[in-house]
Order: sequence, then structure tokens, then C-alpha cells
Amino acid sequence: MLGAAPAAISEASGRHIEYAALPVDAVRQWNDDLARMFEWFDRVGYDADIVGLPWLYREVDWHRFGTWAREQDWSAITVPATTQHTG
Repeated sequence: MLGAAPAAISEASGRHIEYAALPVDAVRQWNDDLARMFEWFDRVGYDADIVGLPWLYREVDWHRFGTWAREQDWSAITVPATTQHTG
């Protein structure tokens, strides 16, 4: 499942994108709340009724992630970063 999003962005942007997990301790050095959120995702997880949501919220213009990715302007990722976060 984690490979689906990078694959869709890779196809849409024309750049090779890979998923890379960050150790939670590295995240905690930057932001403790964010680290706790990621720990909760690992421990409890998050779930959504993807099939049922369109029936519950018919007014929403639902679309697939790949469709969303193709509609984005990915030109920003073709420019090298000029700043680096050091913690």
C-alpha cells in the first residue's frame, strides 16, 4: 500500500519518488507531537471506509489519488532545495 502513492506521484511528476520511513526518534527531535502521532498510526492505525464515503457524502467530487496526482503542478520538485532543515 505504501508503494501506491509514490508510484502515482512518480508517474504524474515524471520523477522517481520512493517511500522512506523516518525513525520516530528522529522525528521526535524535531517535533514531539508529530512523533506521538506517528507512534499512534503504528500502534492503532487509521481506517476510512473508502467505498462507503461517496454514498454518505454525495456532494463531494470524489476522485482517485492517481487522478489527483496527475492534476498537480509538480514543477516545484524539479528545482533543488535551497534550504535544509537541521533540527
